[in-house]
This record gives sequence, structure tokens and C-alpha cells, in this order.
Amino acid sequence: MYVKERNDLVAWLRRQLMGPACDGSLEISPLDRYPTGVLHPIGSDRSGIDPALAGAEEAEGNLLDDEDDAAPSDGAPEEQRVAQPARRRRYVPPSAVGLSFFVRGNVRLSIVPSATVYRDANHERDEQGRFLRPRYERSELPECAVTWSGSAASGCETSDRIWEGRASIDIRARPHRGGLILTVTLSNRSELDARASGRDRTRDRVEKSLFEARLECVVEGGEVVDYPRVDPSLLTEEEQELELQYRQQRIYAIGHGAAADWEVKRRGPARIWSDFMPEAEVPLITVDSCGEEGVLSLSRLASAPLPDDLDRFVGGYADWIGEQKRVASAFPYGRERDAANRICSRMSTALERMRKCIDLLRTDPLAQEAFRLANCAMLDQMRQADRIAGKESGAYRWRAFQLAFLLATMESAIRENDPFRDVLDLIWFPTGGGKTEAYLGLIAFLVVWRRLKYGESGGGTVAFMRYTLRLLTRQQFERAARMVCALELIRRRSPERLGAAPIDVGIWVGGEISPNRFDQARVLVEEIRSGRAEARYQLLLDRCPWCESAFDAVHGYHAPGDDFGFQCVNRECAFGTDARPLPCNVVDEALYRRPPSLLIGTIDNSRASRGRNGPARFSAPPPGRGRRSW
Repeated sequence: MYVKERNDLVAWLRRQLMGPACDGSLEISPLDRYPTGVLHPIGSDRSGIDPALAGAEEAEGNLLDDEDDAAPSDGAPEEQRVAQPARRRRYVPPSAVGLSFFVRGNVRLSIVPSATVYRDANHERDEQGRFLRPRYERSELPECAVTWSGSAASGCETSDRIWEGRASIDIRARPHRGGLILTVTLSNRSELDARASGRDRTRDRVEKSLFEARLECVVEGGEVVDYPRVDPSLLTEEEQELELQYRQQRIYAIGHGAAADWEVKRRGPARIWSDFMPEAEVPLITVDSCGEEGVLSLSRLASAPLPDDLDRFVGGYADWIGEQKRVASAFPYGRERDAANRICSRMSTALERMRKCIDLLRTDPLAQEAFRLANCAMLDQMRQADRIAGKESGAYRWRAFQLAFLLATMESAIRENDPFRDVLDLIWFPTGGGKTEAYLGLIAFLVVWRRLKYGESGGGTVAFMRYTLRLLTRQQFERAARMVCALELIRRRSPERLGAAPIDVGIWVGGEISPNRFDQARVLVEEIRSGRAEARYQLLLDRCPWCESAFDAVHGYHAPGDDFGFQCVNRECAFGTDARPLPCNVVDEALYRRPPSLLIGTIDNSRASRGRNGPARFSAPPPGRGRRSW
């Protein structure tokens, strides 16, 4: 599905990153426009230049080579010591791209390079004598090919100049196990003019660079075979396991300065080429389970008593582990079998953790109730999402890996002396596969368990979810808010068991994205009420996360000056009939005053929150408030 659309998208992305992005000329430097696929000229002093810096006279000024470069001179009092000048380092951009591959027999190669160049076609000046804006015209370098032949005994190095000497094709042949390891390189041989400065230096740098560089080797004679692998004894245990798991994958070439791709057929010449933007199609991964689908039902897990199907569900995983152990035993003794046994050992550990968690759920009434209510919350928020979308309610189920993750991690999440307490349990699954739901399910379980276990002392921040991108953080905040709303509705129905403090979620991303203080939030609310709709986006939420009704400009925001909250006014919404604010907050000051149950932020939020307000931090929990996670 969508094959043409995907191919069009990849082609468009290649044009944007490598060129040509447009049919006409460029009015900015191609080195600024195209970040990859460029072979840069050689600096006259062999130190290179940094293409990311405008002007290019200075590359990276005052970078220290080591810690001692700026240290005071020894042998003198500290107040009299003079700091040594920092050495300058320059980034050397790539001027070559190459390929290495392994061939046997009488080898005959046809090497086809390609590249484009840009020329500044605007040398005119204005009335004041200043140069007008540059206009760079693109042209393709003429087609050419270099042939080479040899055999297993012909180790050698050759170099052929092409394109009137501005580039070269370098070939290095090394005998190896009855064949040849060939390394073919396309190099930019142009040198920068050390006397040029200002615009002349920029023009010289652009016009001597090779854009859209590509190197292709057509093996017209000889046989391309698998590239020699690294000796397993030199690999780490993790690398040995990866080699084992991907042992069926064929590797015919490796790239230098770019990726390598190939087309190797039984008949016809093999083709190997460089690729600055490699692509691979990831096959779809099914999440369907084979047998015991009933235990995945959220409604079944949300009801009492605990289903007996959990044992059979985990038993299916045990059967699969047994099959993998039989596969491992078929490997010959050595590193492959050792690697396979290590993988199987970790599988067995995960299996044991799941079984212990099932025993915990059977023997600990609080854990069982927390598990049941967590499933209730996940079920309620899924039903609510379909209700808003106008869909009929369906059979809401966990995916097998999601339930397995919960069973493997719940005990270590609530038992401080659990042997796996310090283990990082990571879900490795493609985007859109359901990782977030599994994490939210564990968070819901932990939130409820703490309140059942510790009563009023079980509040406070339970989990901190951090993301690298602010847009992604905002999306995940909106996504988690519905689950938190479901939990809060459950709490409101049973405050005697789950405490009087609300179950809520907060976002902490710094003053550039959300307000730091109550007075800032108040100003935004006043702007919304005066008709400035853009201010809504600075408060991140513009609608109720439970019913998705847009906030009313007058009654949708509670901002008296010393507090802030959102208010749903939809009378058909469970939160719209309640005077209490929604369990979501975006103001840093509110988060410091009442730490939310779930806090969502960015990796750099501490830096983003610095500035005129000082560093952001959470205060310590008050004495006598029990356990809190920060």
C-alpha cells in the first residue's frame, strides 16, 4: 500500500537534502542548502574548513584540544599564573567517499562516478560598489568511467584523475583468502585558494565542492562474495549476539564516508554503489497472538477475580522459549552457542519475572486491586476515545507484548528490595506499535497501588516521562491526559480508598513553551478572553482531554492570580458537571506547589526553565507525608 507515495516522499527528501531541490538557480550557498552528499575541497593548510559556518574564515575558534591547554602555568603562585592560549581546532569536512567489497576470480570493474557543481553567475555590483546577491547555477559534470582488472595475486594501488583533474578514482587491491578486497574511492582533489578572502573565498569554496556525489562499481568479471566478517573473538558479547540474530543477512560491501548498497544477482554483473541517504523497507510486525486471546481482554482483566488464563498466557511464552533453546543447542560448541544461550537465559529470566508477578497478584489483594483498576482506567479511556470519534465499542484488548511487559515489571515497580529494581526495562518496538499504552498501564497500576497501600501518603509524583522533542512531549501529554482523567474519575467514585488528592498530570517544558508563573498564565487567559486565539496554544491544552470540547473563553480557565486550572463546561461530560478543575496543569509554579501524579517533560527542560526565573526545581516532600517518587 502507498508504494508510489512512499517512493515520491523518499525522492523528495533526497532532493531536499542532496539536491537539486529546484530547477532554477540558488540565491544561497549550496553548502548551506544541502547538508549531505558533498565532497569538499582540500584546505591549502590541510586543516580544512567548517562548511556550517558563514564566512568560513574561522572554523571553530578557541576549542580546547585537552583540559590542560587552558590551565595556568605551573611553578608560579596562583594569582601570578597566566593561562595558556587555547589552541584552535578546525573541523575537516569530508573530501572523499569510498566502498570496499570482496571479489574472487578474474576481476574486471567499470567504475562510474557522478557529481554536480555550482558556479556563482552573478559578479555584478550595485551603485555603492557592493556585490549583488549571489546566484549559483547548477551543472552536471560529464559522464566518465574508469576500468580496472586484476586477479587474486595482483595487490596494488592505482589512481586516475577525472574531470580535468579536479577529482580522482583511487583503487586499492589487497589479496585475501583466495580473492581481493577492493577499496574504491572518489576524492575531491581541488585545493582552496589560501589568498582568497570574503566573498571570493566563499565562492571558491562552493565552486570547488562536488555535490550529489555518487560512486558506482559494476563488477563485469569475477564473483562478488560476502564481505569478511570481524573475528568473533574481537566482538563484545552484545555484538556477538547481534551477529547471531542477523546471521542470515548478506553483507557484500561496506561504505567509507557513506553507506553502501548493492544489487547482486546470480546472472549478470553485480552493482555496488555509495549512498549518502540509505533507505530500507521495514517489514510490518504483527501483534496478533496465537491462542489465549481471551486473557488479553481489558474487560476481563478489569473484573474480579483474577483470570486463570494468565498462567496459560505465560505458558505459551515458555513453550516458545523451549523451541529457541532447541535451536541454540543445534549450534556447534563455541561463541555462537554461548551467545544463543545468553539470549535464552534472558528469556528465561523474563519468564520467571512474569510467573512471580502472577503469584503476587494472587497473594496480594492490594496488587490485585491495583491491577484491576489500572485495566479499568485503560478500558474507560479507550471507550471514551471511540465514543468521541463516533465509533462503536469493540473488543478492547492488550497486545501480547503489552501484557507481558506489565507482568514482567509490576513487582519490581512496587517492591524496593526486588532484585530487578534497578533494571531498565525497555520496550523495543516500531512507532505506532503500542509502547506508550504499555507504559501508561504500568503507571496507572503504580498510581493506584501507592494510594491503596499508603493512603493519603501515597500521593505525589509517581512517574516522570521525558522526551527529546518538545512537540512530541506535547503530544504525549495530550495522550496521557485521557488516561489520567479516567483514573481521576475512578478516584472520585472511591475517595475513601484512593485518597482526597486528585490524580493529575503536568507538563514541564520550560518558559518558552508553557508559562512558568501564575501571573504569566493570567495574562494569557486575558488575551484569550480579549479575542487573541493564538494565546490558547501557549497554554498547550485548548480543549477538554476527556470529551474534547473546546474550552470556553470565559469559563474554561481558572486563573485568579495565585492558581491556575482548566475547566470543562460541557454538561454532558463527567468533568463538566463538576466544579473541580481538570486534572491537568501546564504552569510550572502549580507543579512545584502540587507535584502531579504523572510529570511529563523534555530532556532539556531544566535548561529551558532557566533564565530570569532561575533554575526550576521541585521542593522536597513535606515531613510525615510518606513515600514519594521524584
